[in-house]
Amino acid sequence: MDSYNHFKAEDFLENPSFRAWVYGKSSPAETDYWNQFLREYPQAEEAILEAKELLLTLVEPEVILSEEYIRERSRRILEHTKPLPIKRSFWRWGGSMAAVLVLAAGLGGWLIWKNQATLHQLPVSQSKSLIKDSKHWDEVINESQQSRLVLLPDGSSVVLQAQSQIAFPRKFEADKREVVLMGEAFFEIRKNPKQPFFVEANEVITRVTGTSFTIRAFEAADQVKVTVKTGTVAVFKKAQQEVSAQLVRPNQQATFERQNQKLSVSGSPLPELTVLEKEPFTFVRTPISKVFQILEKNYGVKIKYDSELMRHCTLSAELGDKPVLEKLTLICAGIESTYEYQNGEVTIHSKGCH
Repeated sequence: MDSYNHFKAEDFLENPSFRAWVYGKSSPAETDYWNQFLREYPQAEEAILEAKELLLTLVEPEVILSEEYIRERSRRILEHTKPLPIKRSFWRWGGSMAAVLVLAAGLGGWLIWKNQATLHQLPVSQSKSLIKDSKHWDEVINESQQSRLVLLPDGSSVVLQAQSQIAFPRKFEADKREVVLMGEAFFEIRKNPKQPFFVEANEVITRVTGTSFTIRAFEAADQVKVTVKTGTVAVFKKAQQEVSAQLVRPNQQATFERQNQKLSVSGSPLPELTVLEKEPFTFVRTPISKVFQILEKNYGVKIKYDSELMRHCTLSAELGDKPVLEKLTLICAGIESTYEYQNGEVTIHSKGCH
């Protein structure tokens, strides 16, 4: 076996045999090698998972050039992509994934993220507060009839629907991330197996490590529903232990009947899904104007850019269930641009594409 002393994602990214295995182009011997590697080095699983996800972000891996070019660009970008002062944990993922798209585009951009503090300055609702600790928690109450984008401390994103509210700590604990929801919201959770993510909604708790799903849990409703878009979600009653959780997979829905305290899981066909639940966020030579339209429609954000300057820009990428700012980081890396985000509005800075 090769020596991967520190099991860093970039070590695997630079290995042509590993890339061939990820893209399903490896020889039988190479396939056996990497399967055996996983068995013998379980401590490498997290780095391998990260490297695989970075590579699979690309829809068209064949656009990557020579081995020497990949190695040089990967090392240079990963060395110079430093964490920003704010949202450090988010930038680790955003920067790493941007590096992969940069390898295809040849050049990357920097993320500029302005403070979103005013997002939490919403009118006080008549409904009860969900905050567990007013000194260390924030609460967002969406009293409008439109969806509202909420960014969590770890870089995860939440699309909070009308007449809904969510509360979360200003800083997540080291071993877990927990939020409280009343109403409906679509979650895209930043992957971190060492810091599981919990959503408390009425009598139900949903646990994930990184996936996308919708929870519908209005206070007056008879049911709590959890619909999974990607990944696997564990759902269990708050009064019980997690060991009793039921697993919910893509295109499945967990329903908790509040009157009889019954929890069940149903498969497809599911009831009518929302636009956001159906959107794959997969682009193949898609005009950038169309990409921005899809983001605006799904996340309720306004994206400002020079349409004439960027008329030749296209994107090929599979963005899947990445939180919205990770999506923007990847997009801008792919079109040699940068962006600013402030108060629900995104501004793209670009020199255009040729």
